[in-house]
Amino acid sequence: MKKPGKAAIWQFTRTLHAWLGILIFPLIIVVGFTGFYLNHARTVFAFLESTPYDEAQFEEWPTARITDLDAAKHLAETLWPDTPVGAISSDMYHEWPVYILQMPDAQLIVSRETGHYYTKTTFHRKTYSPDGDLVDSKFYWGSLFKWLHVRGWPSDLFGTLLTDITSIAMIVFAFSGVILWWFPRIKKFRRAMGRIFS
Repeated sequence: MKKPGKAAIWQFTRTLHAWLGILIFPLIIVVGFTGFYLNHARTVFAFLESTPYDEAQFEEWPTARITDLDAAKHLAETLWPDTPVGAISSDMYHEWPVYILQMPDAQLIVSRETGHYYTKTTFHRKTYSPDGDLVDSKFYWGSLFKWLHVRGWPSDLFGTLLTDITSIAMIVFAFSGVILWWFPRIKKFRRAMGRIFS
C-alpha cells in the first residue's frame, strides 16, 4: 500500500486545523466571555446584578404569620402537585429561621416567623409574600456563567462532555497550528542554509 505523501499529510493537517477551529469557536467564545465575567463581575458587569431587596420589612408585613412544618409541606404540595417532597431541614436563610424542603428541580424555603417563602433553582430565586404574591426575583448570573465556563451548557445534560471535547480539540488545534506555522519556516531555513554552504 502506498504511503501518503508529504503533500497529503500537509493537506490533512490544514483541513483538521480549519475544522477544529470551526468546531471549538463557539465554546471558545463562551469560555472567554464567562471567564472574563467571573474575574470582573463587579466592575464590568454590574448592570447584570439585581437591585438589593430589603427583607427587614417582612417583620411588619400585614399578612405575616407563624408557619409550622405542616403548613410548609402543604405549600410544597400546592406548588408542586403530585411531586413528592424530598429532604426537609431547619436552618437559617438571610438571617431568618426557615424550613428548607428539597423538591426535584428546586428548593422551597419557608420563613418560620413570617410565612414568606422562596423558590430557588440553580440560576433563579423568587421571593413571595405569605399570600403568594411575587415580591422579588433574582437571577444568579454568576452561577450561570460559572456553569457555562465549566460545562459549556446550562444543565447537567452533558456533564463536562462539551468542555472535555473542547479541551482536547484545543490541544490538537494548537499542535496542528504549530505544525502549519513552524514547518514552512524550517524548510525556508534549510534552503537558506543550503545556499550559504553550497
